[in-house]
Amino acid sequence: AGKPLRNRLVHASMSLRYVSDAKVNDETITYYRNRARGGVSMAITEPMGTTRWNIAPRRIQVFGKANEDGLKRFADEIGNEGCLMIGQLQDSGRGNHEGGRRANSIGPSPLPDDLSWTVPHAMTTEEVETMIADFAESAAWLKHCGWGGVEISAGHGHIFHQFLSAHSNIREDKFGGDIEGRTRIVRDLMSAIRDLAGDDFIIGVKLPGEDGVPGSIDLAEAKRISEQVAANGNASYVTYCW
Repeated sequence: AGKPLRNRLVHASMSLRYVSDAKVNDETITYYRNRARGGVSMAITEPMGTTRWNIAPRRIQVFGKANEDGLKRFADEIGNEGCLMIGQLQDSGRGNHEGGRRANSIGPSPLPDDLSWTVPHAMTTEEVETMIADFAESAAWLKHCGWGGVEISAGHGHIFHQFLSAHSNIREDKFGGDIEGRTRIVRDLMSAIRDLAGDDFIIGVKLPGEDGVPGSIDLAEAKRISEQVAANGNASYVTYCW
């Protein structure tokens, strides 16, 4: 109480830079413990391994009910410092942070990434539904391990952003088309998480603001997207990225 908000909430960028084996380690816990001791009351991790497609050595693995002891220790030790842990749900889709094209990428449509020119595998309807189920089951596992919630990272050009944007989503099934179809993946995911994790679990959503891409998302479109996403009442908070 009485501390500035900027000292009480943090998206802990680069906080998983120590992860090399998909497990919780002492360095990562120490990073967050120091943030908590500095006054942070809720910390959001970088993306975790929460679907069968995004398991990687540098992401703490959650999918498949992995890392139970480590995730519980993580939540307990940071919680003892008065800080609530929030796990981030994200997949890079067709995007690539490493430079060059990304092998085995997935996305809403077979369109090249603007930077890496990666052309992803266009997910089938069933594959999208499987990904939603994976994310939701991982969120429920985090709750089982004592975590306070999750944040759906739906901006920065990653897979949810790719579904939300008419520039990168030219699907003709229920996850494409008009704004209701393009926002369905996020809305269905929030509902699935709420069903599995209950009402006492935080579901945050980070949405794109104006992304600067012609035919994609401007401020007016961002407003329409946020109205669609917030309509079912499952979002605990909504924030924006630029």
